[in-house]
Amino acid sequence: MCKKNKMNLMEIFKRIMLLSLCFILIFSSINFSYVNAEEKYKSQKGGSVVNPKPITKEYDQGFLTKKATKTDLPGEYWIDLKVQGRQTERDEPADVVLLVDRSWSMGKVQNGAVDPKDNVKKPRWYFAKEAIGEVVNQLIPDQNSNFSVGTVMFDSYSKFDDPDYRTDFTKDKNVLTNSLVPSIQYNRSKAGTNMQAGILNAFDLMKQSNSTQKYIITIGDGAPSQNLIVLSRLKIRHIMQ
Repeated sequence: MCKKNKMNLMEIFKRIMLLSLCFILIFSSINFSYVNAEEKYKSQKGGSVVNPKPITKEYDQGFLTKKATKTDLPGEYWIDLKVQGRQTERDEPADVVLLVDRSWSMGKVQNGAVDPKDNVKKPRWYFAKEAIGEVVNQLIPDQNSNFSVGTVMFDSYSKFDDPDYRTDFTKDKNVLTNSLVPSIQYNRSKAGTNMQAGILNAFDLMKQSNSTQKYIITIGDGAPSQNLIVLSRLKIRHIMQ
């Protein structure tokens, strides 16, 4: 019985030794390389890059900067990411109505000012036309502009169906400047300032616009002196609805 136990122990010992030898042979054939993580700053081509110097990549929308900073622990880094957007500007399409006061007070030389160009006193209408010309030139530098401009005039009236009071949206600067009369002559029936009628007609002109951006620029010299009574209430209620 004792002999048999000794034989079993010998067999177990032999098998353990054989397995150990096999493991030694297998692992000795594998080439292990050890790299210090603190020294490995660049990976193989196609992999991620770890670099102590900032790396900046440029995109259509902006810039992305990455910086790796070593900590006190081996193989550990602080990663700083900075995202910077690119500044862009664009003009969105828009329709603009120039609401212009053409009442008698705009045409009176007495109400005007001295033009520094020739030292001659001129009516407010003269300076209004110059201002309108500058606005039109800025909004419509050429036919490719994103802006379209229309005009609505008002005095004691503002008749939407009368081309003397309205110019439809256009990109033609000549059409707009030609819509402004050279001078305002006194006419008692048209001497007042009915801005309310002009605003209502400006809203009617805006109905022709398909643009999402719509603006009304008012050019005048004072407060209204006339208004609509019955019809205005109906129209304004319709517009607000």
